[in-house]
Amino acid sequence: MALKEHIQAPLRKRLKRFCLYSLLFPLCFSCKDSDSTEEQFNPNNPVEVTAIIPKTGAVALPLVIHGKNFGNDKSKIKVLFDDVQAQVITAKNEHLYILNPRQTGGEHTVKVIVEDKEGILNEKFDYIVTSSVSTVAGSGEYNDNDGSALEASFPGPEYLSVDDKGNIFNSEYNGRRLRLISLNERKVTTLIENGDVFGSYFSPDYSTLYIGIESSSTLANELDCTSSFIKTVIPNTLEMKYGAASAAVDSQGNVYYIGYAGAIAKKDIKTGKLAIIGEIPEELVGDYSGIDYYAAYNPKDNHVYISSRKTHIIFRFDASQVSLENGDFELYAGIFEHTGHNNGDRLQATFDSPKGMAFDSKGMMYIADTNNNVIRIINSEGKVSTFIGNSEGGYKDGSLEEALFYHPYDVTISPDDFIYVADYGNHRIRCIAIQ
Repeated sequence: MALKEHIQAPLRKRLKRFCLYSLLFPLCFSCKDSDSTEEQFNPNNPVEVTAIIPKTGAVALPLVIHGKNFGNDKSKIKVLFDDVQAQVITAKNEHLYILNPRQTGGEHTVKVIVEDKEGILNEKFDYIVTSSVSTVAGSGEYNDNDGSALEASFPGPEYLSVDDKGNIFNSEYNGRRLRLISLNERKVTTLIENGDVFGSYFSPDYSTLYIGIESSSTLANELDCTSSFIKTVIPNTLEMKYGAASAAVDSQGNVYYIGYAGAIAKKDIKTGKLAIIGEIPEELVGDYSGIDYYAAYNPKDNHVYISSRKTHIIFRFDASQVSLENGDFELYAGIFEHTGHNNGDRLQATFDSPKGMAFDSKGMMYIADTNNNVIRIINSEGKVSTFIGNSEGGYKDGSLEEALFYHPYDVTISPDDFIYVADYGNHRIRCIAIQ
């Protein structure tokens, strides 16, 4: 199967219109509505669905549904395309702002259900099977303002984690803060200020976010994501030099902190014991200075993967190991201290400052190849290819062939395989929707 889907000219035109719609729709909902749109749902009246704009589109496209008697409580509203439920972003009495769910290609019946009332659109919605890149947060300005997602600003998003509820967590070392991007509410808020936050990773049940901290006194923060994002500080009792640059969590819930200076600590989730289990050998990372490691866990092979942007390689170790000797670290991809943009076999391919990595549900690895301005992938056969972008870089949403990044730092993948990119040079968070 081809790694990129080639979109014909008519589809390209429609995709451009979709991008325009996605910019205009949030503006419509930010304006003051008439008094009728503020009315509550009336169970004595029918639910009417009169139009959907646009009438055709691909996955994750913002859509507006017009009608009557929707109410304004989105928790009571279901929007179905046949049997596939869409995410309701904003609800007004006469229109709904939703995201197009992943569907099969072709025509689908649109239905809105409010409590025990339902309305059906007379015309069908035409779903286009394609893949695309879009911006989900960030105005492109170098700043640290919170607010609505596309108006908020980032000094440089560096580390990302995404949960199962539509929340993206962005660690910014430059801004020294942890930011929350709510995809449901389309807004950005700051959770932690004045903290030297680094790479983060979720527990298997998404209840806890483990965040590496650059500090001689603090190793990490553990963020309780079940309620009010309560932070627990993990002191650096192991005296890991400079603290932890990143974290990874295996399928059992054990946490691996990758030290800024190369030590690896493991927290046993059953006993709570935290101990250093090994140290990254110098033949993989040089003298350690200036290393900002990124880490990821692959449940398909039970290995923790670490990228070394200084030596331009990716290496791994078996998470079942009780302790790690030099021989337990395996070079996985790239050539030590060789930069380039060569695809092919993973041990012959070259990278230029690879940083964030993530695995999808099929075990495919996605890599933010930072200085090459691209997203690379490594398939199950160990073949490296360029997925999106080119070496010149830039900023452009659209199809996989057209989209551009500028110094992408990290990638993270949601449970439903949406890929989010920390587009550092463009000061934005991007989404790759693959159909």
